[in-house]
Amino acid sequence: MVKALIRPVRKLLEIANRCPYLIPYIRYRSLFGMTTQLEQAYLYWYAQNKYSGKGEIVDLGSWLGSASVSLAKGLKGSGIVKMKDNRIHAYDIFIWESWMDKEVKNTPLEGKYKPGDSFIDEYTKRISYWRDLIKVYPGDLKQIGWDKKYAIELLFNDASKSWDLTNSIIQDFYPSLIPGVSIYIEQDFAHYYTSWIHLVRYRFRDYFKPILHIPFSGSVVFKYIKPVPREMLKVSYSFSSFSENEIDSAFEYSARLVSPQMRCNVLEAKVMLFVHLGDMERALYEFKKARDMGFDLIEVKSYFPKR
Repeated sequence: MVKALIRPVRKLLEIANRCPYLIPYIRYRSLFGMTTQLEQAYLYWYAQNKYSGKGEIVDLGSWLGSASVSLAKGLKGSGIVKMKDNRIHAYDIFIWESWMDKEVKNTPLEGKYKPGDSFIDEYTKRISYWRDLIKVYPGDLKQIGWDKKYAIELLFNDASKSWDLTNSIIQDFYPSLIPGVSIYIEQDFAHYYTSWIHLVRYRFRDYFKPILHIPFSGSVVFKYIKPVPREMLKVSYSFSSFSENEIDSAFEYSARLVSPQMRCNVLEAKVMLFVHLGDMERALYEFKKARDMGFDLIEVKSYFPKR
Protein backbone atom coordinates (compact mmCIF):
# COMPACT_ATOMS: atom_id res chain seq x y z
CA MET A 1 0.00 0.00 0.00
CA VAL A 2 2.79 2.42 0.94
CA LYS A 3 4.74 1.56 -2.22
CA ALA A 4 1.64 2.20 -4.34
CA LEU A 5 1.50 5.76 -3.00
CA ILE A 6 5.16 6.56 -3.59
CA ARG A 7 4.92 7.16 -7.35
CA PRO A 8 1.97 9.62 -7.31
CA VAL A 9 3.45 11.47 -4.33
CA ARG A 10 6.75 11.81 -6.17
CA LYS A 11 4.90 13.05 -9.22
CA LEU A 12 3.09 15.69 -7.17
CA LEU A 13 6.38 16.81 -5.64
CA GLU A 14 7.94 17.10 -9.10
CA ILE A 15 5.02 19.22 -10.31
CA ALA A 16 5.14 21.38 -7.19
CA ASN A 17 8.85 21.97 -7.71
CA ARG A 18 8.37 22.86 -11.37
CA CYS A 19 5.13 24.84 -10.96
CA PRO A 20 4.96 26.01 -7.33
CA TYR A 21 2.00 28.29 -8.03
CA LEU A 22 -0.14 25.16 -8.50
CA ILE A 23 -0.04 24.54 -4.75
CA PRO A 24 -2.12 27.63 -3.88
CA TYR A 25 -4.30 26.81 -6.91
CA ILE A 26 -5.40 23.55 -5.26
CA ARG A 27 -6.85 25.46 -2.31
CA TYR A 28 -7.48 28.83 -3.99
CA ARG A 29 -11.12 29.82 -4.33
CA SER A 30 -11.63 31.41 -7.71
CA LEU A 31 -12.69 35.07 -7.78
CA PHE A 32 -15.20 36.41 -10.28
CA GLY A 33 -13.49 38.34 -13.04
CA MET A 34 -11.72 38.08 -16.38
CA THR A 35 -8.77 36.15 -14.97
CA THR A 36 -8.75 32.38 -14.58
CA GLN A 37 -8.26 30.54 -11.32
CA LEU A 38 -4.73 29.59 -12.40
CA GLU A 39 -3.85 33.22 -13.20
CA GLN A 40 -5.19 34.26 -9.81
CA ALA A 41 -3.19 31.52 -8.10
CA TYR A 42 -0.02 32.63 -9.88
CA LEU A 43 -0.50 36.27 -8.80
CA TYR A 44 -1.21 35.18 -5.23
CA TRP A 45 1.87 32.92 -5.19
CA TYR A 46 4.14 35.58 -6.70
CA ALA A 47 3.07 38.32 -4.27
CA GLN A 48 3.47 36.04 -1.27
CA ASN A 49 6.66 34.19 -2.19
CA LYS A 50 8.64 36.06 -4.84
CA TYR A 51 7.86 39.76 -4.53
CA SER A 52 10.88 41.47 -2.94
CA GLY A 53 9.66 45.05 -2.57
CA LYS A 54 12.40 46.45 -4.81
CA GLY A 55 9.65 48.02 -6.91
CA GLU A 56 5.90 48.42 -6.97
CA ILE A 57 3.17 46.06 -8.20
CA VAL A 58 1.05 47.47 -11.05
CA ASP A 59 -2.30 46.04 -12.15
CA LEU A 60 -3.40 47.57 -15.46
CA GLY A 61 -7.03 46.92 -16.39
CA SER A 62 -8.39 45.94 -12.98
CA TRP A 63 -12.10 45.66 -13.92
CA LEU A 64 -13.83 44.03 -10.90
CA GLY A 65 -10.62 43.30 -9.01
CA SER A 66 -9.85 39.60 -9.41
CA ALA A 67 -6.17 40.33 -10.12
CA SER A 68 -5.96 43.13 -7.52
CA VAL A 69 -7.41 40.93 -4.77
CA SER A 70 -5.24 37.94 -5.71
CA LEU A 71 -2.14 40.10 -5.47
CA ALA A 72 -3.34 41.66 -2.20
CA LYS A 73 -4.05 38.28 -0.61
CA GLY A 74 -0.53 37.15 -1.46
CA LEU A 75 1.11 40.38 -0.33
CA LYS A 76 -0.78 40.33 2.96
CA GLY A 77 0.67 36.91 3.72
CA SER A 78 4.20 37.77 2.59
CA GLY A 79 6.98 37.44 5.12
CA ILE A 80 9.46 39.07 2.73
CA VAL A 81 8.04 42.59 2.40
CA LYS A 82 7.44 44.67 5.51
CA MET A 83 6.22 47.95 3.96
CA LYS A 84 2.99 46.83 2.28
CA ASP A 85 0.66 49.84 2.23
CA ASN A 86 -0.21 51.08 -1.26
CA ARG A 87 2.28 48.74 -2.94
CA ILE A 88 -0.34 47.56 -5.46
CA HIS A 89 -1.34 50.20 -8.02
CA ALA A 90 -4.63 49.44 -9.78
CA TYR A 91 -5.60 51.23 -12.99
CA ASP A 92 -8.94 51.15 -14.79
CA ILE A 93 -11.29 53.65 -16.38
CA PHE A 94 -14.11 51.94 -14.43
CA ILE A 95 -16.72 52.82 -17.07
CA TRP A 96 -19.17 50.10 -18.11
CA GLU A 97 -19.24 49.02 -21.76
CA SER A 98 -21.89 46.96 -23.53
CA TRP A 99 -19.59 43.96 -24.11
CA MET A 100 -19.32 43.56 -20.32
CA ASP A 101 -22.99 42.57 -20.11
CA LYS A 102 -22.28 39.02 -21.26
CA GLU A 103 -19.49 38.68 -18.68
CA VAL A 104 -21.95 39.24 -15.81
CA LYS A 105 -24.89 37.29 -17.20
CA ASN A 106 -26.58 35.15 -14.52
CA THR A 107 -24.72 36.95 -11.72
CA PRO A 108 -25.98 39.54 -9.21
CA LEU A 109 -24.42 42.22 -11.43
CA GLU A 110 -26.62 41.42 -14.43
CA GLY A 111 -28.50 44.59 -15.39
CA LYS A 112 -26.92 46.66 -12.61
CA TYR A 113 -24.90 48.90 -14.94
CA LYS A 114 -25.60 50.45 -18.32
CA PRO A 115 -22.96 51.54 -20.86
CA GLY A 116 -21.39 54.75 -19.64
CA ASP A 117 -22.04 54.06 -15.95
CA SER A 118 -19.16 54.10 -13.47
CA PHE A 119 -18.68 50.79 -11.65
CA ILE A 120 -15.90 51.89 -9.32
CA ASP A 121 -18.27 51.37 -6.39
CA GLU A 122 -18.33 47.64 -7.12
CA TYR A 123 -14.55 47.46 -7.47
CA THR A 124 -14.06 49.38 -4.22
CA LYS A 125 -16.44 47.03 -2.41
CA ARG A 126 -14.61 43.95 -3.66
CA ILE A 127 -11.18 45.18 -2.54
CA SER A 128 -12.38 46.71 0.75
CA TYR A 129 -10.68 44.16 3.04
CA TRP A 130 -7.30 44.85 1.39
CA ARG A 131 -7.84 48.58 0.74
CA ASP A 132 -4.70 49.62 2.63
CA LEU A 133 -2.56 47.62 0.20
CA ILE A 134 -4.09 48.99 -3.01
CA LYS A 135 -3.84 52.48 -4.48
CA VAL A 136 -6.58 53.00 -7.08
CA TYR A 137 -6.17 55.12 -10.23
CA PRO A 138 -9.60 55.66 -11.82
CA GLY A 139 -9.46 57.16 -15.29
CA ASP A 140 -7.63 56.91 -18.59
CA LEU A 141 -4.15 55.47 -17.99
CA LYS A 142 -2.92 57.36 -21.08
CA GLN A 143 -3.53 60.57 -19.17
CA ILE A 144 -2.59 59.35 -15.68
CA GLY A 145 0.71 57.64 -16.55
CA TRP A 146 3.20 56.49 -13.93
CA ASP A 147 5.34 58.38 -11.41
CA LYS A 148 8.78 57.41 -12.68
CA LYS A 149 10.50 57.99 -9.36
CA TYR A 150 9.07 54.58 -8.38
CA ALA A 151 10.39 51.34 -9.88
CA ILE A 152 8.00 48.58 -10.99
CA GLU A 153 8.73 45.01 -9.94
CA LEU A 154 5.58 43.34 -11.30
CA LEU A 155 3.58 44.72 -14.23
CA PHE A 156 0.36 42.79 -14.86
CA ASN A 157 -1.02 44.11 -18.14
CA ASP A 158 -4.65 43.53 -19.04
CA ALA A 159 -5.03 46.95 -20.65
CA SER A 160 -3.45 46.62 -24.11
CA LYS A 161 -6.82 46.88 -25.84
CA SER A 162 -5.61 49.22 -28.60
CA TRP A 163 -2.45 50.63 -30.15
CA ASP A 164 -2.92 53.88 -28.18
CA LEU A 165 -3.04 52.05 -24.84
CA THR A 166 -0.16 49.75 -25.82
CA ASN A 167 2.05 52.70 -26.77
CA SER A 168 1.16 54.50 -23.55
CA ILE A 169 2.15 51.46 -21.49
CA ILE A 170 5.46 51.14 -23.34
CA GLN A 171 6.29 54.83 -22.96
CA ASP A 172 5.03 55.39 -19.41
CA PHE A 173 5.57 52.08 -17.59
CA TYR A 174 8.41 50.18 -19.29
CA PRO A 175 11.09 52.73 -18.26
CA SER A 176 10.43 51.91 -14.58
CA LEU A 177 10.97 48.16 -14.93
CA ILE A 178 14.05 46.76 -13.15
CA PRO A 179 16.44 44.75 -15.37
CA GLY A 180 17.05 41.27 -14.01
CA VAL A 181 14.26 41.65 -11.44
CA SER A 182 10.93 42.72 -12.92
CA ILE A 183 8.21 40.37 -14.10
CA TYR A 184 5.88 41.39 -16.91
CA ILE A 185 2.64 39.49 -17.50
CA GLU A 186 0.83 39.94 -20.81
CA GLN A 187 -2.70 38.83 -19.93
CA ASP A 188 -4.14 39.12 -23.45
CA PHE A 189 -1.26 37.29 -25.13
CA ALA A 190 -3.47 34.37 -26.16
CA HIS A 191 -6.53 36.44 -27.05
CA TYR A 192 -7.93 36.45 -30.58
CA TYR A 193 -8.49 40.23 -30.87
CA THR A 194 -5.29 41.92 -29.68
CA SER A 195 -3.06 41.35 -32.71
CA TRP A 196 -0.67 44.21 -31.83
CA ILE A 197 0.53 42.43 -28.71
CA HIS A 198 2.35 39.80 -30.77
CA LEU A 199 4.15 42.40 -32.87
CA VAL A 200 5.33 44.35 -29.83
CA ARG A 201 6.39 41.27 -27.89
CA TYR A 202 8.44 40.10 -30.90
CA ARG A 203 10.06 43.52 -31.38
CA PHE A 204 11.01 43.55 -27.67
CA ARG A 205 12.02 39.88 -27.47
CA ASP A 206 15.68 40.62 -26.69
CA TYR A 207 14.66 42.42 -23.48
CA PHE A 208 11.86 40.22 -22.15
CA LYS A 209 12.50 36.52 -21.69
CA PRO A 210 9.40 34.27 -21.73
CA ILE A 211 9.36 32.08 -18.63
CA LEU A 212 5.83 30.69 -18.40
CA HIS A 213 2.52 30.37 -20.18
CA ILE A 214 -0.03 30.02 -17.39
CA PRO A 215 -2.00 26.94 -18.51
CA PHE A 216 -5.45 27.36 -20.06
CA SER A 217 -5.24 31.15 -19.90
CA GLY A 218 -4.21 34.09 -22.04
CA SER A 219 -1.31 35.06 -19.78
CA VAL A 220 2.34 34.68 -20.70
CA VAL A 221 4.91 35.66 -18.06
CA PHE A 222 8.16 37.38 -19.05
CA LYS A 223 11.32 38.29 -17.11
CA TYR A 224 12.72 41.73 -17.92
CA ILE A 225 16.34 40.80 -18.56
CA LYS A 226 18.03 43.99 -19.81
CA PRO A 227 17.14 47.66 -20.41
CA VAL A 228 15.22 48.54 -23.54
CA PRO A 229 17.07 51.28 -25.49
CA ARG A 230 15.48 54.67 -24.91
CA GLU A 231 14.82 55.23 -28.60
CA MET A 232 12.63 52.12 -28.71
CA LEU A 233 10.53 53.45 -25.82
CA LYS A 234 9.78 56.71 -27.63
CA VAL A 235 8.28 55.18 -30.77
CA SER A 236 4.52 55.24 -31.34
CA TYR A 237 4.04 51.81 -32.88
CA SER A 238 1.34 50.82 -35.36
CA PHE A 239 0.81 48.01 -37.84
CA SER A 240 2.82 50.01 -40.38
CA SER A 241 5.86 49.79 -38.07
CA PHE A 242 6.27 46.11 -39.00
CA SER A 243 7.23 44.50 -42.29
CA GLU A 244 5.33 41.52 -43.66
CA ASN A 245 8.26 39.25 -42.79
CA GLU A 246 8.35 40.56 -39.23
CA ILE A 247 4.61 40.00 -38.87
CA ASP A 248 4.99 36.37 -39.94
CA SER A 249 7.98 35.89 -37.63
CA ALA A 250 6.13 37.49 -34.73
CA PHE A 251 3.21 35.08 -34.90
CA GLU A 252 5.51 32.08 -35.37
CA TYR A 253 7.35 33.21 -32.25
CA SER A 254 4.13 33.68 -30.28
CA ALA A 255 2.77 30.28 -31.30
CA ARG A 256 5.85 28.66 -29.74
CA LEU A 257 5.28 30.40 -26.41
CA VAL A 258 1.81 29.04 -25.67
CA SER A 259 0.47 25.58 -24.97
CA PRO A 260 -1.09 23.62 -27.86
CA GLN A 261 -4.54 24.27 -26.39
CA MET A 262 -4.12 28.05 -26.81
CA ARG A 263 -2.29 28.08 -30.16
CA CYS A 264 -5.56 28.57 -32.01
CA ASN A 265 -5.99 31.94 -30.30
CA VAL A 266 -2.65 33.14 -31.64
CA LEU A 267 -3.63 32.11 -35.18
CA GLU A 268 -6.94 33.94 -34.74
CA ALA A 269 -5.02 37.06 -33.69
CA LYS A 270 -3.11 36.89 -36.97
CA VAL A 271 -6.39 36.67 -38.88
CA MET A 272 -7.68 39.64 -36.88
CA LEU A 273 -4.60 41.70 -37.74
CA PHE A 274 -5.72 41.76 -41.37
CA VAL A 275 -9.34 42.31 -40.35
CA HIS A 276 -8.18 45.36 -38.39
CA LEU A 277 -6.34 46.55 -41.51
CA GLY A 278 -9.40 45.99 -43.70
CA ASP A 279 -7.51 43.44 -45.83
CA MET A 280 -10.21 40.76 -45.88
CA GLU A 281 -8.56 38.85 -48.72
CA ARG A 282 -5.43 38.26 -46.63
CA ALA A 283 -7.56 37.61 -43.53
CA LEU A 284 -9.43 34.89 -45.42
CA TYR A 285 -6.13 33.39 -46.59
CA GLU A 286 -4.85 33.18 -42.98
CA PHE A 287 -8.23 31.80 -41.87
CA LYS A 288 -8.16 28.99 -44.45
CA LYS A 289 -4.52 28.26 -43.73
CA ALA A 290 -5.21 27.79 -40.01
CA ARG A 291 -8.33 25.74 -40.73
CA ASP A 292 -6.32 23.46 -43.05
CA MET A 293 -3.92 22.91 -40.16
CA GLY A 294 -6.85 21.52 -38.14
CA PHE A 295 -7.70 24.58 -36.04
CA ASP A 296 -11.31 25.59 -35.52
CA LEU A 297 -11.19 29.37 -35.37
CA ILE A 298 -14.41 29.90 -33.42
CA GLU A 299 -13.91 33.56 -32.49
CA VAL A 300 -13.25 34.83 -36.03
CA LYS A 301 -15.69 32.63 -37.96
CA SER A 302 -18.30 35.37 -37.96
CA TYR A 303 -16.08 37.46 -40.25
CA PHE A 304 -16.41 34.72 -42.90
CA PRO A 305 -20.05 33.65 -42.51
CA LYS A 306 -20.22 31.36 -45.54
CA ARG A 307 -16.93 29.58 -44.88
